[in-house]
Amino acid sequence: MSIINFAKKQIEAIEPSSKTQVFNDSKITGLHLRVYSSGKKVFYLYFRTQSGEQRRPKIGDATNISVEAARNQARVILGEVSKGLDPVNHQRTSNLSLRNFYKIFDEKYLSRHVKPSTARTYRSLISSIILPSVGSKRIELIKRSDVEAMLNRKDTQPTSANHALALLRFIIKKAQQWE
Repeated sequence: MSIINFAKKQIEAIEPSSKTQVFNDSKITGLHLRVYSSGKKVFYLYFRTQSGEQRRPKIGDATNISVEAARNQARVILGEVSKGLDPVNHQRTSNLSLRNFYKIFDEKYLSRHVKPSTARTYRSLISSIILPSVGSKRIELIKRSDVEAMLNRKDTQPTSANHALALLRFIIKKAQQWE
């Protein structure tokens, strides 16, 4: 990887090779240009979220977007990242129902950060108590009355209901953290 000052003529002059080449911009940290062996040239932005996850969203094809437009887009994304947001994941998770967010939660959290036995218990609570009651609602539209109805179901033991409440609270908190 070499660092160059992106300019239209300089980018056009780059010849493709047998392997993909990566060039970093000297002005915007994380902005890079990939030149594929096919000759296609694409701008990407590399950054890490506050939780440490790597992201490489595509900014645009170098034939369709100017260098300055790519830099501006990179500045916008990096500005959101500096505020603690994850602009890539935000587009994927906004306005999701609890059922759809649970799939992301299971993949990103339960499968990675929880002991298998605890994950089984959580999945059981989610599938038997939480999802049947509030799974179809969008996360931001879940009301206190919905949660109370979930807790007061006749087929739910009080202890299980309390565990489900704590888990639902945690899931909603994660949804807010992950935007």
